[in-house]
Amino acid sequence: MSLIRENNTMRITFEDDTWKEGVEGIISVTDGTTPFYTADTWQIDGVNTLRSGQIGNSGISETTLSVTLTESGSIAFSYIVSSENNYDWLHVLVDGTEVLKKSGTGITNFTEFTYDLTAGTHTIVLRYTKDGSQSSGKDACAFGYLLFTGIEPPYAKKYLLTDFNGKIYTLVDSTVTEITDAVAADLGEASFFQEKGFDTLPT
Repeated sequence: MSLIRENNTMRITFEDDTWKEGVEGIISVTDGTTPFYTADTWQIDGVNTLRSGQIGNSGISETTLSVTLTESGSIAFSYIVSSENNYDWLHVLVDGTEVLKKSGTGITNFTEFTYDLTAGTHTIVLRYTKDGSQSSGKDACAFGYLLFTGIEPPYAKKYLLTDFNGKIYTLVDSTVTEITDAVAADLGEASFFQEKGFDTLPT
């Protein structure tokens, strides 16, 4: 499996291209005409990485991700590029803003990068572009992994009930029971739900 969810994170590696199937409501992937794909051009500990598609002069390789965060978090990834310096480029865009642009053959190992994200839906574009002539190095770029934080809260989902009078209830032995020491403000606190809440809604 190349897509792993744990706590409030989602880590994507590229043993194969099944990660592009996404996760409903969290991540979806749209390939351009010449997309990034899993390949052994570069490997990390024997595992393939996500490299740019094979393009000619003036070409573009592109894959776009739409990612929804439930709370503030970040995108982190490792990257490498081997290209004609200052002419053929790796680009990473977040919501239309270019956050990373690299070229050249001087990057010989995967480099880490992190960018903060707010809660909500974000568009991440992975792109490799070539100018009108010449090539250098492997004429490609690659990503070793993608890691998103803020995908879901770092705590278990819990439920409470309330009525029109502001009273708050939990379940005790499958019986709806008022929490007599609760106030309405408690409903805004995750710690209160973790302590008093129940796991599934009652029928």
